[in-house]
Amino acid sequence: MNKKKLISVGLSACLLFCLSGCGSKGLSLIEEGDYQPSNVRETKDVYAISYDIIGGQDVMPIGAFQGPYTASSSINGQAFPDYVSDEFFQLIDACGVNLLVYPHEFYNSNPSSVTKALELAEKYDMGYFVMHSYFNTVINTKSIDMDEFKSIISLFTSYDSFAGIHMVDEPTTVKFEGMSVLNNSFYELGLEGLHTYANLYPTYYWAIDYTGGTEEDITYEEYVDRYLREVQPKFVSYDHYVFEEYDGSYRSNVTYYFQNLSVIRKKAEDYKMPFWVYVQAGGHWNDRAEEIPIIEHFPNESEFIWNVSTQLAYGAKGIQYFPLFQPQQFGMAEDGEWDFGRNGLIGTFGNLNQWYFFAQKANRHIESVDHVLMNATNEGVIAAGDAADDVGDLPECITSGKYYELQNVSGDALVGCFNYFGRTALYVVNYSMTDKQKIKLTFNGNYGYEVTQRTETVEVAGNEIPLTLEAGEGALIVLK
Repeated sequence: MNKKKLISVGLSACLLFCLSGCGSKGLSLIEEGDYQPSNVRETKDVYAISYDIIGGQDVMPIGAFQGPYTASSSINGQAFPDYVSDEFFQLIDACGVNLLVYPHEFYNSNPSSVTKALELAEKYDMGYFVMHSYFNTVINTKSIDMDEFKSIISLFTSYDSFAGIHMVDEPTTVKFEGMSVLNNSFYELGLEGLHTYANLYPTYYWAIDYTGGTEEDITYEEYVDRYLREVQPKFVSYDHYVFEEYDGSYRSNVTYYFQNLSVIRKKAEDYKMPFWVYVQAGGHWNDRAEEIPIIEHFPNESEFIWNVSTQLAYGAKGIQYFPLFQPQQFGMAEDGEWDFGRNGLIGTFGNLNQWYFFAQKANRHIESVDHVLMNATNEGVIAAGDAADDVGDLPECITSGKYYELQNVSGDALVGCFNYFGRTALYVVNYSMTDKQKIKLTFNGNYGYEVTQRTETVEVAGNEIPLTLEAGEGALIVLK
């Protein structure tokens, strides 16, 4: 079922977009002014993956990791809710998530729960990646029984929600050979529109052993390249959590975040595939199940939106959130206490955390611009202003500050530059995570534009576009 786009054309540009000073030179509502058409250049190939059940090629996959699954634990005598229920699928749908990439439940361990989840995902037009321990066996043994594999996959193909199979999260190179066997075997089945899923390690400012201790250290670039070359997936997904806390203090690793984006963007371009990225929903990842005290800083709304906006500007063709449901151990605090509000769109006991509402806001915006971004090729980014120095020296940066008709950007901004069916599209981000900003784009002629901000679209004409953007906010401009 195709979703309804939340676009309203022809509203007042002054009211809707905070187009600062509608009386500004050369800007008018499109019906009130003539404009010259922009140049049409050669269309570039677009590499994107989507699913019919979420709306087809115009709809961006919005994934979430961790659940829903049927919980069997309890804390202090209080049982966890059953996340595989209409109530929680309705909440997931209302948030705007349309793809469940890691349900945290193996079919062979709880087939009735996974079957129910597939049925509920189908009801709410979501995709669902299935997990099965046999997939791990294939990866570990590097061999497969195709008859057994076909039999397992046949259990799911009747569900429209079946998106493919989840292979492994954050694999080291030692798993690549087995992943290649599983990946190639899945695609040999000829299941059109279905895919394998794996999520790669990021690069941080501490050392990560990408080989699993089986060989000498390799660079992150070598790690990603080997994964794409040896496993041959159809898209590349990775996580990098930019707002991290260590040793009782908050340290932003924004520089490393953009370096990671740069590497993945380039590798995806080289291998002609889309990339998907994770957004951080909270903090205190507690995989070791230790009693960890509450330490600020958590990503606030502006930082969360900035996280989404910068990924869109870089050309991501899928946005994902971690975690969807807070893992039980992630709620462990000091002295035997529990904290179910410090990570997850949804807390362990089913409470809606602040990041649920941040993600809902971001997803509503994505819904209004994804028909363009899913069909456009990112050709680089412009980092304008002093605050964007984190980005300015990376290979994809357009150092002239010009992109076809666009001649100048004023203000601290990150501008994603796209070829959209041969025309210019720009995704403009307020680079500041703390302050509202006025950002102005100046063009070399009097053009017409579709400007989308906060789920609404207006058409204007002129030689410059002044925008007022909240901290971290993004807006889409498409030249006519």
